[in-house]
Amino acid sequence: MTRKHLGLRTRVLTLQWPEGVQPSALPDFESQARRLRYQALGRACREHSITSLFLAHHEDDQAETVLMRIASGHNGAGLQGIKSRADIPECFGIHGVHQSGGSDQLSSRGRRRERQRDPKLSMETPFSIESGGVKIYRPLLGFSKRCLVSICASRDKRWIEDETNRDPTITQRNAVRQILERHRLPRALRKPNLLSLARDAMMRNEADSAMVEQYFNHCKMLVFDIRSGSVVMRFPKTLIPPIHEIPVESLSKTLDAARYRAACIIRRVMELVSPLGGIDLSRLKKAVEIIFPDLDDDSPWVVEDARVFQTTSFTACGVMVGRQEYKSARTGPVDSPDDPPNPSQPIGGVRLEEDPEYAWTFTRQPFMSSDSSTATNLTIIIPPATPGLHSKDDATISSTSSRDTPSSSPWHLWDGRFWLHVDNRTRSSLTIRPLRESDLKPFRLALSPKSRRQLQQRLSDAAPDKVRWTLPAIANERDEVIALPTLNVNRDRDQETQDVDYTVRYKSVDLGSGGQGE
Repeated sequence: MTRKHLGLRTRVLTLQWPEGVQPSALPDFESQARRLRYQALGRACREHSITSLFLAHHEDDQAETVLMRIASGHNGAGLQGIKSRADIPECFGIHGVHQSGGSDQLSSRGRRRERQRDPKLSMETPFSIESGGVKIYRPLLGFSKRCLVSICASRDKRWIEDETNRDPTITQRNAVRQILERHRLPRALRKPNLLSLARDAMMRNEADSAMVEQYFNHCKMLVFDIRSGSVVMRFPKTLIPPIHEIPVESLSKTLDAARYRAACIIRRVMELVSPLGGIDLSRLKKAVEIIFPDLDDDSPWVVEDARVFQTTSFTACGVMVGRQEYKSARTGPVDSPDDPPNPSQPIGGVRLEEDPEYAWTFTRQPFMSSDSSTATNLTIIIPPATPGLHSKDDATISSTSSRDTPSSSPWHLWDGRFWLHVDNRTRSSLTIRPLRESDLKPFRLALSPKSRRQLQQRLSDAAPDKVRWTLPAIANERDEVIALPTLNVNRDRDQETQDVDYTVRYKSVDLGSGGQGE
């Protein structure tokens, strides 16, 4: 059966290199080409509403990948090679392609946010958590290149291959391919053994992932506030059996395995908050030592039920982590709108009653005021509305008109956490940027008493202390804040605010299936 009989159409995508760039002269040509290739494929999938992309990687590609990773010093999970299914790579921040676009019905005029009931949180979230995106599948990984060539030949189909694949000087993969095809390598580095190594590594990784998932679901998520991207998590007291039950000869191996699980659990929590597209476990060694001190090589024999926390806060991977120590239930009225920020106010107003030293708060690490690159990367300009045509009989023309064409921004992934879409019907540009300390007083003064109380309540609950300075703000051309979109608080005393609509969604996250909080 031919492609024509199946009703499949062919489209050739052309990669657009930046002007003036000579691809062959790039030292990282292979990586750059891979990035452009996947981004072109991802955007084409979005354009045609395709959510599943099939790639033709085969068994020989898998062997090449494993050998390349061995040469690069990888071990463990790094040797599992090419995955048979995954999110499309190299497309972080492209809406509708990477883990997003699952519900693209934008809000109507006047509706500031979407609401949804999340069954995993057992609550009504203030706006949607993203889903969707393009998944890639590799159904031919179990077939060798020789087998696929034979299948084509048996059906009188010509096997087509990029002629540059045979030039070992172009890319590392080409060189590895030539080595595997033309040289007799030690038995351990031959194709059958490389494939066996990949299968073993994949099976171990799947078993480890299942165990980590089980431990993660035993954690208690006390708070997950998507308005600021803040989490309060109670971890298990320990990830190892009682010390007296562990044979001395097995202690080192037991601790190593427990530290790996601990790092994976901490990564799962940090991924809920971090602006990064991925977190390497190697960056979490210190976090494991702080949150799970009983896993230290020296401590188990000294303190069996480790309660020694010399460090109560730290930062890693764009996340600020602090120990929660609140033992009494929350009582009393909410702070007055004119009260100064209360740095001791816990996220979500939750105070803990038992084992507080095992509960930790994860929030976005405050931005460095001296880092101009951060401010630039977190600044998004929304153009003004396009003026419409007016007749000569129009006596007056207001700042906006029903004949104006709104400036509808594409979806932006702000700070790797919030997807924002803005409709601007004003005649001026808008800016999405971080909230600053100097913004709060004038913004409060521009609110009605009711909105001022709402602002204080939401700041107190969702973004106490420095967390609030990691929130996105929408500012007008005079750099005056007119809205805090994730808190759904808008300046309500002029027409300008009424001519701006926005939709907010939190990034796609994996909440697991364990007990969740509020």
